[in-house]
Amino acid sequence: LKLQGKKNDGDLIYKAKSSDAEDISDCVIALPKELGMGLTIPEPDTVREKCINMLSQDKAFHAFFAKNKLEPIIGLLTLHETDALFANSPFAEIMEFYVAPDYR
Repeated sequence: LKLQGKKNDGDLIYKAKSSDAEDISDCVIALPKELGMGLTIPEPDTVREKCINMLSQDKAFHAFFAKNKLEPIIGLLTLHETDALFANSPFAEIMEFYVAPDYR
């Protein structure tokens, strides 16, 4: 989780804060909208509220944004840290992964 502030050709990945909940919500909702296929689209207020709670209270939940000079947000990754009993070590599960259509 040491990606914050790493630059690569004008791109930037940074760890989101609870104040970024609206942007996270927009990305989380965009994917089922784009995919269609009968997926349930969550309510923006519900996603935003849950995101604020998770980022402020759940120390194992993390969200990262990808940005560049042209777009405010080009991608989102959320993950949850946990432990694997078989490996006796921590690992992370990716919960959401979104990349804006123009950057796929």
